[in-house]
Amino acid sequence: MNDVVRQHTLIDNYPTRGAAPARHIERVDPVVWGRVDTPAPVTFDHAGHTVLDGLLTPAEVAEFAAESQ
Repeated sequence: MNDVVRQHTLIDNYPTRGAAPARHIERVDPVVWGRVDTPAPVTFDHAGHTVLDGLLTPAEVAEFAAESQ
């Protein structure tokens, strides 16, 4: 087997993963693709988060919580 080590240079084009704070970048693509039929996702622009009641069952929440332990 050849012990030659190949050196790869990776360029991360994602601007917010750098060492320094990234400049503000206007969003090019929509946050939600398609038609919004409920008001919940629309509130994201104002509140910064969305609450979707009933998205997960209590059993699913318990299962995911157990996985994170």
